[in-house]
Amino acid sequence: MKESVEKDIDSVSNIYEQILNMKLKNVKTGEDQYLGIKKSIEDIRKEINKHLDKLMEKICQKAETIWNQEKSAATDFISEVERKNESLKEIKANLPTVMSHASKLQSFLCIHQIEQQVNKCLRYIEDCDTDERVGEFDIKLAQNCKLENILSKFKSLESLGEVIVTRTEHSLYGGICRIKADRCIFTTVHYYEQIDHELLGQR
Repeated sequence: MKESVEKDIDSVSNIYEQILNMKLKNVKTGEDQYLGIKKSIEDIRKEINKHLDKLMEKICQKAETIWNQEKSAATDFISEVERKNESLKEIKANLPTVMSHASKLQSFLCIHQIEQQVNKCLRYIEDCDTDERVGEFDIKLAQNCKLENILSKFKSLESLGEVIVTRTEHSLYGGICRIKADRCIFTTVHYYEQIDHELLGQR
């Protein structure tokens, strides 16, 4: 009887060991799968960020080029107008001196020459009405309509996927049946042995 109990204990312990080994291995596999999911999402994000960085660099370079062109054109125009204005102010500042030291004829000719220069400045101003450099410039970003659609769809995403668990059944029934069968055989044999002993004792 003792041997049978010890055998049952060993058998049950062996099943426990199988369960422990299976679950420990399963836990390690689960950890690897979790880390794999995390890495795959990180890789997706890196690819998205990498592509966005390229697009950002491209549009920023284009914006910088346009800004430099507009700034250069505006600066040149400002310098041009400043030179003309300074020249006009200089003529006005010298006018009293010229008039006080000149004869009537010289004064008339001088005034006529100044009027021509003023008329030239007026024509320049009139031409400015059709000069695009006079108007204000605005640098804006006209977003790609595809990008707007992508952003709209991206914002509507509630998840990057579903994390699911699939379960595989591992039957312990076979091991338990063997233990019960062995126990049944042992009990039956032991029972008949007792009967034999009793019968022999009666003889």
